[in-house]
Amino acid sequence: MTDDLTQLVVRINEAIRPKHTLATEAPAAENEVEWYGILTVEGEPSSDGRMWQLGAWSVRELPHPLSWQLQSAEGHMNSVIVGRIDNVWRTDDGKIWGSGVIGSDTEYGAKLIDQLDRGYIRGISVDGAGNPEDVQLVENNDPAYAGAHMVVAKSELMGATIVGYPAFRGAWIQLKRSASMNLPQGEPLALVAGGGIPVLPPADWFEKPADVDLSKMTVTPEGRVFGYVAQWDRCHIGMTSKCVKPPKDPSAYDWFMSGQTLCVDGSIVNSGPIVIGGDHADVLLSLQAAQKNYDNTCHAIADVTLGVDDVGIWAAGAVVPGAQPADIRRLRGGAISGDWRKDNGKWKLVAILTVNTAGSQVVRLDKAQRPISIVAAGAIEPCDECMEADEPNELTMIRQDLEVLKTAERSRRISAVDADMEPLMAHKNTTE
Repeated sequence: MTDDLTQLVVRINEAIRPKHTLATEAPAAENEVEWYGILTVEGEPSSDGRMWQLGAWSVRELPHPLSWQLQSAEGHMNSVIVGRIDNVWRTDDGKIWGSGVIGSDTEYGAKLIDQLDRGYIRGISVDGAGNPEDVQLVENNDPAYAGAHMVVAKSELMGATIVGYPAFRGAWIQLKRSASMNLPQGEPLALVAGGGIPVLPPADWFEKPADVDLSKMTVTPEGRVFGYVAQWDRCHIGMTSKCVKPPKDPSAYDWFMSGQTLCVDGSIVNSGPIVIGGDHADVLLSLQAAQKNYDNTCHAIADVTLGVDDVGIWAAGAVVPGAQPADIRRLRGGAISGDWRKDNGKWKLVAILTVNTAGSQVVRLDKAQRPISIVAAGAIEPCDECMEADEPNELTMIRQDLEVLKTAERSRRISAVDADMEPLMAHKNTTE
């Protein structure tokens, strides 16, 4: 099993390794010619006073279009698509490299290849998207920004356009005529989904953030998620006769963190999903049956890892790629609810759900009046003393089990009445 996992990690690392570093890269098709070049440069000003901060660029899921501006015009107007961007990576000096192919069987593609071969044109300019709040206007001649007057902190690469007069002096493109040519190595740019959520999140997102408020589950605009799942000084509000606190044994979270997340640096972290869209599993279900319930009724909104500190159990991770804006809003504005169950006498966290509001929870006890499952919407309430009261007696357990049975019986009777009424209502409708 260990050898198989090691081989899997090796295969994953090879899969995400920048393809441009391999001399054995598959050749382009017969009607395609390969190209490479520096798309833009971070940390250096352009001729028109713009500058990308170091680390500013990410890239939406590849490939992207490569265009050619046929005539000089404002922006990238008068452009046609001539090829494809297959790889984008960053070298240590802040240069954003790219590579791909140009279609040689199209009118404009063939003309561009000829002009590149003759050295008539070699400039290139990136096509990006960003938010206004990521743009900072600075005073001219500020040495901290090398004289730039507009500094961009974040931008998503969506394409590039070949131009006659590039704004960044170090941006250029040329054809790759030798299949054995090795290009400079670097780290692939962080992939982002269409909504700006990273496909490969930074590894440090899965670490406990410092100097931030973790009392509320937080979702940043970039898709980072962090907050407390439970706190040690708070009791589960479903128990009135005793204080039930979350378990401190780290092994209690192993079941939950049975998945893995691949990060942009190639590292893999153990993680589990925060889910949304379903209800809590019945407290009478086993750990395995409860897990199956969530697999069938919910979908993941975020992948997180768990840890403990002096305050409680913290979660940290990233929103999943492709998450719907409405679900992200519910995660940000709702409450977090844990489902804990005992397995062979030990607590296991089965799932973490996103719910609308923090409310009551249900605690199931065994015959010795010990909790064996806790389902909690919100799940925590301040507890000043958290002193255990007298142990509940047999009547307490019977009363709780009875409430569960009453709920199930009520649902069964409502369904039966609906079934009996359906033919009567149909007959009434036909006679009116």
